[in-house]
Amino acid sequence: MNTTADSPQVFRDDPRGRFEITVGGRTAGFTYFVTADVSGQAERIFYHTEIDDSFSGQGLASQLVSEAMDDSQQAATTVVPVRRPQV
Repeated sequence: MNTTADSPQVFRDDPRGRFEITVGGRTAGFTYFVTADVSGQAERIFYHTEIDDSFSGQGLASQLVSEAMDDSQQAATTVVPVRRPQV
């Protein structure tokens, strides 16, 4: 994959329970998750995703969530999205 320092990069930060997307070394956004064992099946529950306003409109949320889903699939976990009501 051809990447530059300013290309978006996604990585899993297990101690913080989130995936992050960075651009040029700056955190542009993240999606939080917890992993639970439900009847012997690992489930990864995504409960909050956020992109900094200064990075909006660049497709970063789509890239972040797509790569988080790919990682979850590779880990053989069931993804459980949570939709919180807007207030």
